[in-house]
Amino acid sequence: MVGGMIAVGGATRLTRSGLSMVQWKPQGSLPPMTPEEWEAQFDIYKQFPEFQQRKNMTVEDFKGIFWWEYGHRMLGRTVGLVYTAPLVYFMLRKRLPRELYARFAVLFSLGAAQGGVGWWMVRSGLEEHGHEQLKKRNEVRVSPYRLATHLGFAFTTLGVLLWTGFNLVAPPSRAAMTREMISPDVLKQVTRIRKILGHVSTALGYTILSGAFVAGIDAGMAYNTFPKMDNQWIPDDLFVIEPKYKNFFENVPLVQLDHRVLALSTLTGFTGVYAMARRKHIWNQLPQQSRNALNMALGAASGQVLLGITTLINCVPIPLGIAHQCGAIALMTATLWSQHTLNFAKPLKKAAQTAIKAAPKTL
Repeated sequence: MVGGMIAVGGATRLTRSGLSMVQWKPQGSLPPMTPEEWEAQFDIYKQFPEFQQRKNMTVEDFKGIFWWEYGHRMLGRTVGLVYTAPLVYFMLRKRLPRELYARFAVLFSLGAAQGGVGWWMVRSGLEEHGHEQLKKRNEVRVSPYRLATHLGFAFTTLGVLLWTGFNLVAPPSRAAMTREMISPDVLKQVTRIRKILGHVSTALGYTILSGAFVAGIDAGMAYNTFPKMDNQWIPDDLFVIEPKYKNFFENVPLVQLDHRVLALSTLTGFTGVYAMARRKHIWNQLPQQSRNALNMALGAASGQVLLGITTLINCVPIPLGIAHQCGAIALMTATLWSQHTLNFAKPLKKAAQTAIKAAPKTL
């Protein structure tokens, strides 16, 4: 469901629907039901900067963007309910390991904070950032910094959920047993592979965040060629904004160049990890789930880069844009799964301590 939230959030942005609901009611609210209620809601929308660039919009047009944002918010509340209700039930019945209480609290806090971060992001397009864009005659949009924060919170929540789930399905005690079946020489090499994969995962995180800035300033609508950016390998005007650091977040050519470099570097990292793991003496000793996970990670990384290129050269059509965001979800899932299946290759002292601590704990 969290992955679905991220996908719907991407669709909301791509359809320019995110600023259609100009009020925040954390407890939720019913949508307009009658023509009079729709007119009243539309009149409220007209008071904000985005409408000044959409003066030909009708109530029917407004309904189209309103439903995307309303659905996104309602899905968020549904996710919160689906998470919280079973959690409270199982905690009251003492069916959850106590060592997971802190993890569940972190997840609850991330989910609760995400709603506030989302409104903080939307408000930037309704107030200061929106008015600033209107004065510059740019398209009114939310702050790219707040958009990146919102997306970062979403992927962090997804990552913690996935890792928690992997720990429950394949507890650390199982990793200790797997370790005993691997030769010392191979184990040493797999430990190195796992460490490099951790660095690649970090690069993936930066790539996802850089994608948020690409989306936030519509950098994907420019330089719609590959591998060159128009007719240049490195475009001009990379540092035209003062102070210089803002170019990395607000200047279209540099933001897109960064995303390209990060994406290709991340793919190179996945390819290198896979090549190291595929050496016969290593691959034959890896557990089947590790081999499956590494196959999936490389496939997801390759597919995501190809999908990104296709999206770019077609000027970001909505279906491809949504697919590209879903590709990031799939790639992150495969990456974390790969890391988790290689947990048996943690340094010996750390692995032993983890196994001893986790062995007697069961649901």
